[in-house]
Amino acid sequence: MVFSILHPDRIDLSQTKARAVADLKHFLEYAKHGTSALAATVYDFVGDFDSPFKSAVARALRDKGWDVHSQVDVSAYRIDLGIVHHDFPDIYFSGVECDGAMYHGFAFARERDKILQSVLERLGWTLWKRMPYIPEGHRFEVVPDWVCEILSPSTASKDREVKMPLYARYGVPHAWLIDPGEQTLEVYRIDGGTWVEGGVFSDTDQVVAPPFEAVSIDLGLFWPPRRPVAV
Repeated sequence: MVFSILHPDRIDLSQTKARAVADLKHFLEYAKHGTSALAATVYDFVGDFDSPFKSAVARALRDKGWDVHSQVDVSAYRIDLGIVHHDFPDIYFSGVECDGAMYHGFAFARERDKILQSVLERLGWTLWKRMPYIPEGHRFEVVPDWVCEILSPSTASKDREVKMPLYARYGVPHAWLIDPGEQTLEVYRIDGGTWVEGGVFSDTDQVVAPPFEAVSIDLGLFWPPRRPVAV
């Protein structure tokens, strides 16, 4: 039980950056309102992104005028994106989960979904499996850092003549073309809107090529075992 003559509403966080003062205000809110107060607290946030996709989502929301925080601390869990309320900057209007690093840290999909839902609901968050309605202008484009096409006799011409020019037009930096029949890998990079060949690898070559030049890839692992030839 907590007794205090100081009400949390009397603590104005806009007048100080001290973490201890913010913690005191949040503790008093929790003591007064219970776990529902935790959902209305502006928690600590890291501010960086652990994936290009999350960065793109945050950028799209900011372009629409929202103040977005990344990696928001909620107990021992981090919500990928927190959207700050326009009128009440001390609280979050909404949270967005992008299936980030902490989500993937759980061993099983069903386990992580149940645990995360349980934790967030206890902290006062309301989870929507689906949006209540689809707003206009909700789509945005994200250009991938790398694309890979698996060639086949029926798709090779489309991949080379239609898709590759389309990727170049949108500025995709890297592209790989894998031909299982020929057991080859073609590596391309964009330069001035044009594809430049960065190498052709085959059979069991060791591949060190962008955007994965930090590792050596055994190309032989890509191919199925060859069928024995009858003599």
